Amino acid sequence: MKTIYFIRHAQSIMSGSVPHEDWPLSELGQKQAQQAIPLLQSLGIEKIYSSPYRRCRETVTPFIENAKIPVDFHDDLREHRLLFGWIDDFQAHWAKMWKDFHFALPDCESSHQAQTRFTNALTSICKSSEHNTLGISTHGAVIGLFLHGLHPQFTMKDTKKLRNLEVLKLEFKEDAFTWHETFHLRELDKIATPHHLTPFIK
Repeated sequence: MKTIYFIRHAQSIMSGSVPHEDWPLSELGQKQAQQAIPLLQSLGIEKIYSSPYRRCRETVTPFIENAKIPVDFHDDLREHRLLFGWIDDFQAHWAKMWKDFHFALPDCESSHQAQTRFTNALTSICKSSEHNTLGISTHGAVIGLFLHGLHPQFTMKDTKKLRNLEVLKLEFKEDAFTWHETFHLRELDKIATPHHLTPFIK
């Protein structure tokens, strides 16, 4: 059995002129990453697997350096590629992708493709890792799609409630994932921020 902790990255700075994968943490997000060190240490995480995107790397680096644990960067833990650049009606576009899991803009991923890619990556990590307690540093949209795969009642509305940063607990046993829906790090309530407060620079 593996114990898995999803770590949704701290607050970043969204930008229409900076590539999605290069969005950095905001000043507040950097503070959140530092404040998360003792919270993550309390979970007994033995190894981190992270999206290569900058905001995920910057979120877990303080914890990794303090705890002196290994990290692997896994490209398939990256965020759902909904579009290139920025569009003003992003929310409507995202809602369409939740309604039709096979819709995608050119050279982008459908919700089904992103969900399958992320789930396969997580399954492979759990099967191959020699460690029993894993931290997965990743993104809100793919977490939402993954949880929807486990529980179809988990929707876009629930995904939008995931904070920066957020920690969720799962288990992997006999090739199946179980989400511990009642798991809650109370100390996280003092430092996490709603995603809609993420600053945006055009």
